[in-house]
Amino acid sequence: MSIHESTVDAIVESATDAIVTADSKGVIVTWNPAATRMFGFEREEAIGEPLTLLVPERFRDAHRAGLARVSETGETRIIGTTVHVAGIHKEGREFPIELSLATWITDGDRYYSGIIRDVSEREMMAGALPLPAADLAGRYGSARSARSTFST
Repeated sequence: MSIHESTVDAIVESATDAIVTADSKGVIVTWNPAATRMFGFEREEAIGEPLTLLVPERFRDAHRAGLARVSETGETRIIGTTVHVAGIHKEGREFPIELSLATWITDGDRYYSGIIRDVSEREMMAGALPLPAADLAGRYGSARSARSTFST
């Protein structure tokens, strides 16, 4: 393995964002540890499975249509951008993600990569998602403590 390959591998394996790559058919070919933490699937469970494993049911047809369009025409709509969509955890719960997509061709075959960030906490803080009751209690207690500390 070259220094370049080992550096790229180290970056992917240590990234805090999920990094997933798929082939032209939308079959997962690489999966980093952050993807396991985010989606709940071990690497061995995810590799070889379709990307729809990570897509809520109501968006799967649109996902498949997008892959088919890029494959047939080369026309991309969201490649090279960051989009806000929903992901689905192994346990079935949906959560908001930011997805940055790229594509490339190697030896005549198209591949896709996604760098994925769970934005649940950001949305909770912005009020877009309700905070769990325990989290609210913890934050309220912390804020109350901080207020009494700084108001003296």
